[in-house]
Amino acid sequence: MADNKQQTAVDFIFDELASKNLLGIFTYEQFKQVEEILNQAKEMQKEQMIDFANAYSAQDQYKISAKDYYKENYGGNK
Repeated sequence: MADNKQQTAVDFIFDELASKNLLGIFTYEQFKQVEEILNQAKEMQKEQMIDFANAYSAQDQYKISAKDYYKENYGGNK
Protein backbone atom coordinates (compact mmCIF):
# COMPACT_ATOMS: atom_id res chain seq x y z
CA MET A 1 0.00 0.00 0.00
CA ALA A 2 1.33 3.44 -0.90
CA ASP A 3 2.12 5.89 1.85
CA ASN A 4 -0.03 8.96 1.16
CA LYS A 5 0.92 10.91 4.28
CA GLN A 6 1.75 14.55 3.83
CA GLN A 7 5.04 15.92 5.05
CA THR A 8 4.76 18.07 8.17
CA ALA A 9 6.56 21.39 8.50
CA VAL A 10 8.89 19.83 11.07
CA ASP A 11 9.71 16.96 8.70
CA PHE A 12 10.39 19.53 5.99
CA ILE A 13 12.86 21.40 8.22
CA PHE A 14 14.67 18.19 9.13
CA ASP A 15 14.82 17.02 5.51
CA GLU A 16 16.09 20.40 4.30
CA LEU A 17 18.80 20.53 6.96
CA ALA A 18 19.85 16.98 6.09
CA SER A 19 19.83 17.58 2.32
CA LYS A 20 22.11 20.59 2.76
CA ASN A 21 24.44 18.64 5.07
CA LEU A 22 23.70 21.10 7.86
CA LEU A 23 23.17 18.34 10.38
CA GLY A 24 26.70 17.10 9.86
CA ILE A 25 28.23 20.25 11.34
CA PHE A 26 27.24 19.13 14.84
CA THR A 27 29.01 16.75 17.13
CA TYR A 28 27.08 13.55 17.79
CA GLU A 29 25.82 14.94 21.11
CA GLN A 30 24.70 18.18 19.48
CA PHE A 31 22.98 16.28 16.69
CA LYS A 32 21.06 14.21 19.25
CA GLN A 33 19.95 17.45 20.95
CA VAL A 34 18.79 18.91 17.63
CA GLU A 35 17.00 15.67 16.85
CA GLU A 36 15.24 15.77 20.24
CA ILE A 37 14.17 19.40 19.69
CA LEU A 38 12.75 18.51 16.27
CA ASN A 39 10.93 15.51 17.74
CA GLN A 40 9.44 17.73 20.46
CA ALA A 41 8.35 20.24 17.82
CA LYS A 42 6.76 17.46 15.80
CA GLU A 43 4.83 16.27 18.86
CA MET A 44 3.68 19.83 19.56
CA GLN A 45 2.55 20.17 15.96
CA LYS A 46 0.64 16.90 16.23
CA GLU A 47 -1.14 18.07 19.38
CA GLN A 48 -2.00 21.40 17.75
CA MET A 49 -3.48 19.61 14.74
CA ILE A 50 -5.53 17.33 17.00
CA ASP A 51 -6.73 20.31 19.05
CA PHE A 52 -7.72 22.12 15.88
CA ALA A 53 -9.63 19.15 14.51
CA ASN A 54 -11.47 18.70 17.80
CA ALA A 55 -12.32 22.39 18.15
CA TYR A 56 -13.30 22.78 14.51
CA SER A 57 -15.57 19.75 14.47
CA ALA A 58 -17.18 20.83 17.77
CA GLN A 59 -18.28 24.19 16.37
CA ASP A 60 -21.97 24.69 15.73
CA GLN A 61 -22.29 24.42 11.96
CA TYR A 62 -18.56 25.20 11.64
CA LYS A 63 -19.01 28.89 12.40
CA ILE A 64 -15.29 29.33 13.06
CA SER A 65 -12.97 29.26 10.08
CA ALA A 66 -9.58 27.64 10.12
CA LYS A 67 -7.96 31.08 9.82
CA ASP A 68 -9.95 32.39 12.80
CA TYR A 69 -9.03 29.33 14.86
CA TYR A 70 -5.36 29.88 14.05
CA LYS A 71 -5.52 33.57 14.94
CA GLU A 72 -7.28 32.86 18.24
CA ASN A 73 -4.82 30.16 19.29
CA TYR A 74 -1.50 31.13 17.70
CA GLY A 75 -1.75 34.81 16.82
CA GLY A 76 -1.80 36.80 13.61
CA ASN A 77 0.56 35.91 10.80
CA LYS A 78 2.89 33.58 12.64
